Amino acid sequence: MDITKQFIEQLSQMTDAELRNVNDRIVAQLKYRRRMAVNRAKNRLYIGARCTVHHPKANGKVFIVQRINPKNVKCIDADNPLSTWNISATMLNVIE
Repeated sequence: MDITKQFIEQLSQMTDAELRNVNDRIVAQLKYRRRMAVNRAKNRLYIGARCTVHHPKANGKVFIVQRINPKNVKCIDADNPLSTWNISATMLNVIE
């Protein structure tokens, strides 16, 4: 969506209360989208899944999912089973 001059003009004419209401709705929508993205990511994960992560710290590493928690996924490094990582579900890519 392109922010037009007309839209900016409408925003400039709103009261503080109206702007707060618009802001609350935008924040609620962003939170909803984030929650749905996490749920989609978690649905494709399972215990024992082999995954990669797009992050500089984990470049080229393969992880095995051990536990799926509400906020993060507990994984172990496939090359070093003593190394445990807590990774966001949205950062994990399952290796088929």
